[in-house]
Amino acid sequence: MGEGTGDDNNIALIRGFFMSIAVLFKHRTSNSTLELALALQSDEFCKWNVLQAAHHAGFGLNWYNKFDCSGFPGYKPSYACGTGRDIKNARFYVFQMKKENADELVSDFAREILLHRRFETFLN
Repeated sequence: MGEGTGDDNNIALIRGFFMSIAVLFKHRTSNSTLELALALQSDEFCKWNVLQAAHHAGFGLNWYNKFDCSGFPGYKPSYACGTGRDIKNARFYVFQMKKENADELVSDFAREILLHRRFETFLN
């Protein structure tokens, strides 16, 4: 398989992130509701299909606002390589999931992974 674009990779990463949190929520906590927050630059929310990934994993967008990193003492925005990054029109998004949603979605996610692995085995 060829490498995807940076955006394709980020879309896959965001989708996997939400699904991983859903699995963790189902198995590791007794809370009835989970909140998850992300800070994203201006166009990343749409460009990376974040809302679609969140909904696919059972999360709903609870609220969002302008991101102010002064609310996170010691935080310095940077790229994965460690280079500093300017914040331009960043927003802070908070998603919420109910425990009963996690139970149902994790079963669907497990089925999807098994089907994907079987398909990859078939191709090889």
